[in-house]
Amino acid sequence: MPDYSAAALLSDAHLRLDGLGQEYGILVVEGPDDKRLFYGRVRDPRQIVIASGRTLLLAAYSQAASIDRRRIIFFTDCDYEVRQGNLRGGEGLVITAGTNVESDLLELNALALIITEIAPSAIADEQVQRIADKVLEKAKSVSLPIGRMRMAAQPLGVDLSFDDLELSKYWDKRGHSFKEAKLLDVLEVKIKQAGHGVDWKGLVEATPTDEGMCNGKDTLRAARFLLHHYYKVPNHITDNLVQMMVRMSLDDSAFRQWSVVKRIQAWEGRTGRLVLR
Repeated sequence: MPDYSAAALLSDAHLRLDGLGQEYGILVVEGPDDKRLFYGRVRDPRQIVIASGRTLLLAAYSQAASIDRRRIIFFTDCDYEVRQGNLRGGEGLVITAGTNVESDLLELNALALIITEIAPSAIADEQVQRIADKVLEKAKSVSLPIGRMRMAAQPLGVDLSFDDLELSKYWDKRGHSFKEAKLLDVLEVKIKQAGHGVDWKGLVEATPTDEGMCNGKDTLRAARFLLHHYYKVPNHITDNLVQMMVRMSLDDSAFRQWSVVKRIQAWEGRTGRLVLR
């Protein structure tokens, strides 16, 4: 994967446009996972350019001329930048509806699809959808407070290792609930050690409380933990495997219902440039 600058990324996109023809558009994505998601659904794989991260993708979008934004469409995760007022959609820029791709896919019932593969007992009892709904609801009760902490911590620039969080340390087995207060305390110590004298708990309390704050990867990690804890899903079903399975579970019908796809199609209609098959 090339080590781009914003100018080099745009130059690469221009070269591809020249080679593909005037009816084609270019889709710029954050990383390899996004390329795999779109790979079989674009008209030509050469249409996908990987930006190696959102920072570079948005830098390239910022430098793109108006004519480029009608030939090149940029796709990025919402994260918490929209909530913070740092990011908004525009011509040639499509943002996930939820915090990230995984958040969006979970709203397309992706969890039920993978439960059929990793929890055979659910199929035997014909309870796949019921279990999926129950697990997703409980998983969001875990990922929502974590998401609020992610948003509160974002401006501080402190690595709090949310992706490596051991959920078992914060799970109340008797109450079947997440120990939010314990995690708040642990993170407060880390923030103070990093030299920040902020009101950490006040910052978290000031964040939104709706489920749109859930980071999809946090939700999937929580779902995997719950499926292992309550439904005996084996340890070899890792967080990374679950995330991969969710992306792979997106069939063409669900893909067409995804709000991101509908916005790409609307851009195609306005510009006359073709991206999706």
